[in-house]
Amino acid sequence: MDAVKKKCQAGGKFKSSWKLPDGIIASSKCDQYAHCKLCKSDFSVAHGGFNDITRHARGPTHQQRFKDSNSTKSIAGMLGQPSELSHIRKVTTAEVIMSNFIAMHNISFLTANHLSSLFATMFPDSKIASDFSCKCTKTRAIICEALDPYHKKPIVENVRNVPYSLMCDESNDYQFVNYYYLL
Repeated sequence: MDAVKKKCQAGGKFKSSWKLPDGIIASSKCDQYAHCKLCKSDFSVAHGGFNDITRHARGPTHQQRFKDSNSTKSIAGMLGQPSELSHIRKVTTAEVIMSNFIAMHNISFLTANHLSSLFATMFPDSKIASDFSCKCTKTRAIICEALDPYHKKPIVENVRNVPYSLMCDESNDYQFVNYYYLL
């Protein structure tokens, strides 16, 4: 440990006043090192100072990683602008509300195949209605995967407190999913 301290005390030091290329900062190792965020490495600036930084920035590894980082989209960029996210959320909310309506009123899932085009026809000036896309497969997924846990909970709580009887019903789904209902 003393050898490292002595080595760090002699020679040139990193200066924050240098005009640094993108991604290069002072190292936490000691003041004779710089850290490259792109390459995820520390390198010495003890002998050449700023010249060591420019030599690293011109190196093939740093150049390739710099090129890759400029061509890579950020997560925020992939998701879109906040206004786009707001619109997507509104469309998704409309799809969930419609799926919940179908479930609550025991309407056939096949009805959903016609509702998307019906809403677009009924509300031609609405961007939400034009982007609404919830056919029977998506409706079934929303009801069975997302809404089902919320609807089961009150039923289970009622069954625990009230006497009940069981009724069995077996059905075959056209998507090779078999159900055996106990009511």
